[in-house]
Amino acid sequence: MKDIKYRINKTTIESLNQFEWIKNKISLSYSDFGIYDEREIINLLNNCHLDHIRKLLNYINEYGKIGGEISKKILSCNDSFDVSRYLAELYLLVYLYEHHGKFVEPIETTNKKSHDITVKLNNAEYKIEIYTPGDFYGYIIFKRYFTALLSNLPIDIGYKMSIIMTSENLYHPNHFSRQEESKKWLLDFQEKIIHWINKAKRNDTIEISGPIQGLKIHITLNEIFNSWENRIITVVGPTSSVSTRLFFEHVKDDIISKHSWGLKIKEKLKKQQAGPASQGVIRILIINFILNDISCTLFNDKKYFQNLRKIIRYHAEKIKPYPPFEIIIPSDLDYICKFSNPIILDYLSKDNLLKNLTELGFNKI
Repeated sequence: MKDIKYRINKTTIESLNQFEWIKNKISLSYSDFGIYDEREIINLLNNCHLDHIRKLLNYINEYGKIGGEISKKILSCNDSFDVSRYLAELYLLVYLYEHHGKFVEPIETTNKKSHDITVKLNNAEYKIEIYTPGDFYGYIIFKRYFTALLSNLPIDIGYKMSIIMTSENLYHPNHFSRQEESKKWLLDFQEKIIHWINKAKRNDTIEISGPIQGLKIHITLNEIFNSWENRIITVVGPTSSVSTRLFFEHVKDDIISKHSWGLKIKEKLKKQQAGPASQGVIRILIINFILNDISCTLFNDKKYFQNLRKIIRYHAEKIKPYPPFEIIIPSDLDYICKFSNPIILDYLSKDNLLKNLTELGFNKI
């Protein structure tokens, strides 16, 4: 979400000084103190005291030098979701690099139709594209950016806020609107809360309706501080229940083309980012489930695997020239990469392709 900006403070600079490679790439100094910056790397540096953020920054600092274009995008990106996707590319790149070293290359191009990683082994060229889809984006955007927005309001005071959210909808993530509408609500909310906090006194409260019907947000201004660097936000929200696995419980032929996951996969296959089929080239699409509330291990279960394969083959067979990829692999791309059952679209070469996957290091978990 490009409209949230992060103020560079002492924490930013002190954190940056701990990560030499990152420091050399983004070139901040104390002269930048107080300036707003929309890059997500600034948000990470501002929260370096959190163990999981420090771990992530250490990882970027250690492996960024081999990431090429991927690392550049991580450091320059101003959208949290895009950072998650670029990190997935880096995780896989590192995984492959540790197996094959110099035979692994990130793609250095601004061409959006290109794949992400190339591996050249034993007269074969592997062109790998990574796809990190998600569900309930309206809800996820709201959840991810709400606290970040409050922590980074462009005003020159600090504050302690406590927020309690209540929802009439037990499964309220399912009721959230499209991501564009959640973003608009957040920006409208930012304007309202700035107007309120500039007039509010200690222990004042305000109640605001959320972006979906039945969601109420109760905000208490517990303390006001002179320094904008001192901000404490606590949020208690309603329980939620979402499960991407429900999409793969029952996939009927008559609804498969309208299936939300089917539409996502259809659009990705149509882009054919690894190019056309050619001799000696093996095109692989990695579908990364890390942004969803399921693991790729789900697709080791026969029923779920068959339904995912049905969706993929249904849409792939309509693409000319067919197939758009030789292999599709469900995965979880993180510090430890996990891979599930591969889906082979080139039926005639199935045995050889499975051998290629073993050589490449994509062994099923």
